[in-house]
Amino acid sequence: TGGNNVNTPVWTGTNQAVCGSCHDVGSNPALLGWKHDVHATWAGLKCADCHSSVVDTLLAIKNLTLHVNGAIDTLTRNPALCARCHGPEKTACTMCHGGVDNLTGAPPAGLRGELLTSDRAVGAHSKHLTGGTTAHAFACTECHAVPVAYGSPGHLGTDSIAEMTWGPLAKPASSWDRTAKTCALTYCHGNFSGGTSANTPSWIGASPVACGSCHDVGANPSLLGGKHRRHVFNKHLGCYNCHAATVDASKNIIGLTIHVNGQFTVSFATGVGSYSAGRCTEPGGCHGDEDWY
Repeated sequence: TGGNNVNTPVWTGTNQAVCGSCHDVGSNPALLGWKHDVHATWAGLKCADCHSSVVDTLLAIKNLTLHVNGAIDTLTRNPALCARCHGPEKTACTMCHGGVDNLTGAPPAGLRGELLTSDRAVGAHSKHLTGGTTAHAFACTECHAVPVAYGSPGHLGTDSIAEMTWGPLAKPASSWDRTAKTCALTYCHGNFSGGTSANTPSWIGASPVACGSCHDVGANPSLLGGKHRRHVFNKHLGCYNCHAATVDASKNIIGLTIHVNGQFTVSFATGVGSYSAGRCTEPGGCHGDEDWY
């Protein structure tokens, strides 16, 4: 079962049969049947990981009495490899994914044990799923289609590559460059009115995203549209004067839930006045009612 049943070895051949002439050795593990495909291709395991009493990691036969003996001899080379997905502590998404930094199921660890943020499988997952000083935590569904169940169609991809399915906040026009390890055209990083739409943040970047990478913070306020230039340059107002619930006078984000949330939140530092539908109404004594655009 799972062998190469059309194999026709030459009786007078001078070369001994090689691994792979009788059964697959990793190039197409689905031929071996059962869960070989999932373990070898999706989880990245090798023959020696599950048949360590028979073969070593270089595919050299270790015990001739256990090879070609009519039985399937299994012995786990490293129990920790199995525990990565089958350990008793694994629940929900963390049965196979993540669980080192948090219990969201986001790496680390990656499907093949990756733990470093410099690994593509890990990158900025934790930063996005747990939030930080500039934004709240985002849902997995902003970048991936989350399966209803473990066995949902399309969930167990044999290539271990996570497909990108963009959510309503990130916006469907977003894109991911797997080779360059960068995102582009995401709302979260500047693809909005007045934002830096050409921003392509590095997924494995060591430094956190800074204010000014997604939108102007005073150097060129005309990019933000409306009357930003008049307020910032002519009146010398800071961001917090009109966005007091979001940012303080030192440009620290103080309202994580209303920053990077798909909306412009206007709240005057004086506590007087309001903004609605492009019109300021009695904004703290600065001026009378005026249209922003």
